[in-house]
Amino acid sequence: MKKLAVLIALLLLAGVACAQDYPSKPVRLIVPLTPGSGADIAGRIVARHLGELWKQPVLVENRPGAGGQIGTQAVVKSDADGYTLLVQSASHAANSAIYKSLPYDPLKDLVDVAILGITPYVMVTARGGSYASLKSLIDAARAKPGEIPFASAGYCRDWPWRRRRAL
Repeated sequence: MKKLAVLIALLLLAGVACAQDYPSKPVRLIVPLTPGSGADIAGRIVARHLGELWKQPVLVENRPGAGGQIGTQAVVKSDADGYTLLVQSASHAANSAIYKSLPYDPLKDLVDVAILGITPYVMVTARGGSYASLKSLIDAARAKPGEIPFASAGYCRDWPWRRRRAL
């Protein structure tokens, strides 16, 4: 939480250095994930502080789906005037590797402004279960394609491994 407070302070200082006429209207902050997600919470905290600083509403809009692609594409298609911002999660970095093609180029169509937080990815299993290591899980998935149950923060009917093969 301390790192987030420092980041917000930096954002506020950066805002003071911006041109005095920005923003002259409400700013949309799109979160391409579900309400209550880590990115949504971080986005709402930043939106509140930026709104107070800028004396303009910063409106959080959740546009979840397809691993963040729906909301991200909405930002890419918006006017490049600084009035539509994106708060994305690590899925943004992973999507290029997960999906065969994206409706945007994450390196050319977007510009990083700030890191709001760092969230590690973890994989866990029940102690004493069938998978004592990542290798044993991968071996089992290859032996039984599509049969190993799992939990995820999101779901996409068109996940690449459903089209091709399991791990």
